[in-house]
Amino acid sequence: MQKILSKTKKITNVCGKSTSGTSSVTDIHPSASSSTSTIAVSASSATSGSTELDYENITEQQEEIYSNDIGDWNICDALREYFCENGVTNCQHMDSDFSASEKICPGETFTRHCTKSLFFREQLNGEKVKRDWLCYSPKTGKVFCALCKLFSKDKTTHLTSTGYSDWRHATRDLSRHENSASHGKAIEVLIRRKTSGQRIDKDLVNQFENQKKYWHKILCRILSVIKLLSSRGLSFQGSNEVIGSVHNGNYLGCLELLAEYDPFLAEHIQKHGNKGRGHISYLSSTICDEFIKLIGQQLLQQIVNDMKQAKYYSISVDSTPDIAHSDQLTIIFRYVLASGPVERFTKFIPISGHTGMKLANTVLQFLEENGISIKDCRGQSYDNASNMSGKYNAGQRYYLLQLQCGRKIKRNKKWDYGDADDADMTPSEKFKVNTFYLIIDQLTESLRHRQAAYSVIQERFSLLLEMCTLATDGLCSKARTLVTQYPEDLDPLFADEIVQFASLFKMYQSSPAKKVINESQELQMYKFLVTQSLVGAFPNTHVTLRMYLCLMVSNCSGERSFSILKRVKNELRSSMGQERLNALSLLCIENGLLNELNLDSTIEEFASKKARKANL
Repeated sequence: MQKILSKTKKITNVCGKSTSGTSSVTDIHPSASSSTSTIAVSASSATSGSTELDYENITEQQEEIYSNDIGDWNICDALREYFCENGVTNCQHMDSDFSASEKICPGETFTRHCTKSLFFREQLNGEKVKRDWLCYSPKTGKVFCALCKLFSKDKTTHLTSTGYSDWRHATRDLSRHENSASHGKAIEVLIRRKTSGQRIDKDLVNQFENQKKYWHKILCRILSVIKLLSSRGLSFQGSNEVIGSVHNGNYLGCLELLAEYDPFLAEHIQKHGNKGRGHISYLSSTICDEFIKLIGQQLLQQIVNDMKQAKYYSISVDSTPDIAHSDQLTIIFRYVLASGPVERFTKFIPISGHTGMKLANTVLQFLEENGISIKDCRGQSYDNASNMSGKYNAGQRYYLLQLQCGRKIKRNKKWDYGDADDADMTPSEKFKVNTFYLIIDQLTESLRHRQAAYSVIQERFSLLLEMCTLATDGLCSKARTLVTQYPEDLDPLFADEIVQFASLFKMYQSSPAKKVINESQELQMYKFLVTQSLVGAFPNTHVTLRMYLCLMVSNCSGERSFSILKRVKNELRSSMGQERLNALSLLCIENGLLNELNLDSTIEEFASKKARKANL
């Protein structure tokens, strides 16, 4: 028995040794398009005695960027797949100076070098055909046949192996090579790989792509339901997450309704529904919450990007208590896009005080976190207060919200011999003095203050409204006054520019092509500049119109956001967190932006946040 065992080969000699205790077959990775796939087949340790194919390790990698110098190529199947898909046009270097290719041929005293004419073959009828397969290496100064270098097994010729540099006979040898059998076979291999996608891991790659498409379709349906519910301010979750239960909430209920008319979703729910934790279905409340948070971040980022592109903006701030008696500060921005002015809600911020300094710090912190400059603020509206137009810098930060922080003036009581006798008034007279007159006085003072603020704005930007009626001297005078108000935004030549623009706009208004629309004259001017591509010709006029149109007209957008707040955070959802509240409120208030959201980009970002159990 011992003799027989001594003659038997050890299993380690047959299978090889593995330092980690496992054997793996890896690196079958040519990609079908712009990516490579890694296939890992893992064998369990000797104690488990089982082997399984780990499909979760089939991951898609970014395509490797290979050198465009053919002399640096290290031929492998991944490189073949890459250039088979992308072509070798960038590797030809046919417009190089060919200085590295200069050499003296035997028997000659002058130098020869590669020329651009070698990259073309002349037909008998005089036509020239480009040699797409010929590549020049600036590093080695030689030319190669890219197709034969990639796919030919015949490595005996210089064009296929080390490179060709016999410039004396280049025309003859290149003609012979392109008519050779080995070159023809290389072309055949290229065409076959392109048409049939023949890869070692073709079946697994197809399986991987099919899984991606499957989960992409599922997530698209989930996102559609999330957009529907959030845009209407409806709740998502119920008392359970059981498919088929009447208490599973609006989210699963909508998916069940879709499944009645969508066989694909119905099959998915039947196969993956109610499987419990650890089973991949993407129907759980956790995935739903992740998508709500992600979409909210995308919408907020889009609003911030639009604001930065628009540059000038106005801000409206107001606060109200929610159902949990927490004061929520709403922040609304107004800015001008190419289509006209818009007002956007950004978020609710919980606050603990209403002092002017507290609110100012809260607003300034939000602006700083999102990279928005306070210097571009051109208008403010606080708690239905009057608008203020101006420019603010870091030294004037506490000038913000000054209407909110006006304290009550302390009046010293003057010395007297005694209290005055109470006036003998009837209840009707007491009500008139202590209540009615007080309200009327406050109302009159508020209206006077607002009228004064609007009068300042009207006087400052009156040239826009009176442009078609003012004389040239009056228009220039008002333009110079506006330049002094905004010296860092408007050029001193603005006066001459506005005169020329006024003549063009008058001609536009009198033209029969102008449509009668219910818009202000300032907005018509702005759209005239944008639609007629005149922004470059009248840049200062464009800046003036943007600053004027971005001024807050009212704080109605803030009040509307409070209505959404009452619907989103109601009695049944009083314990909702601040992050979820902001996301749902943003999705509901800015439902127009939500409908324009690209689902593919959302799914890609969702997949990139962390490792997913399914291929996305």
